Amino acid sequence: MPATFGRRRRPRTTRCKGKGCKRQIKVKNKGRVPKYCSPSCKQEAYLRRRFRSPLELVARDLASIEVREVIEAKIMEILVRLGLAKSNLPPPIIHKPKPEKPSLRLVKNHDDPAGNNGLG
Repeated sequence: MPATFGRRRRPRTTRCKGKGCKRQIKVKNKGRVPKYCSPSCKQEAYLRRRFRSPLELVARDLASIEVREVIEAKIMEILVRLGLAKSNLPPPIIHKPKPEKPSLRLVKNHDDPAGNNGLG
């Protein structure tokens, strides 16, 4: 029996990673260990990854928002404890007034006595 020197033994069989399939797959002596039993299982797994349901995506977004809020709250709590912030409330949002736009007007061209501004 050959020495493996810390490498894992190659499995003789594995299970299909397709959703609900779980068929046993014989592993060949060479090459990669297969993940799927057939091209159809492989394609189904790709389509599941590629086109997730909108509800799943919304749930993931909501979870990330909740985590972000917890992190912000903990950071503010630490800043207040260290005396770097005055309260647990987030800093106020300061709205700067927008600068006024300059009014545009048509300027007469003194080189054009007819007043066509070079268009006529």
